[in-house]
Amino acid sequence: MVAPMKKFPLLNLLPAALLALAIPARAADAPAAPPPAAPAGGAQDDTQDRLATALRSFSIVQEENNQLKDAAAKDASDKSNLASQLDSARRNIDILKAQAAVATQVANLQLQVRQLQEQIASLVAENADLKFRLAAAGPRPSSGTSVPTRPAQQ
Repeated sequence: MVAPMKKFPLLNLLPAALLALAIPARAADAPAAPPPAAPAGGAQDDTQDRLATALRSFSIVQEENNQLKDAAAKDASDKSNLASQLDSARRNIDILKAQAAVATQVANLQLQVRQLQEQIASLVAENADLKFRLAAAGPRPSSGTSVPTRPAQQ
């Protein structure tokens, strides 16, 4: 574990009195110490300036910490949004792949239809040619049998 002073270097700026106030549990456990002798006027001002600086530094670090927490929450939200978009995109890709496979099958079937239409047109032309040849060949030779007629009506 990282020592608090190394992890948060601004804590080095806090005087021992501020730490005792900030952590009341430790201060309550410690034996009561006699109050320090009142420092000379200049030393007291220096201590108050250091205390004010430490408090400003602490509030700046606290603001930065809150901003980082907010940024982390926003990043987590963005990550979940991007994950849902990625899932949606993957589903769309699967759908498009299926549609592409169907489109390929449709193209193959259209080619087969064109080929069959060409065959039908060829067979129709051949059939017409055969009918024309048959008609041009003349009447059929008659056989010994007569053409059937309708029975007489009574």
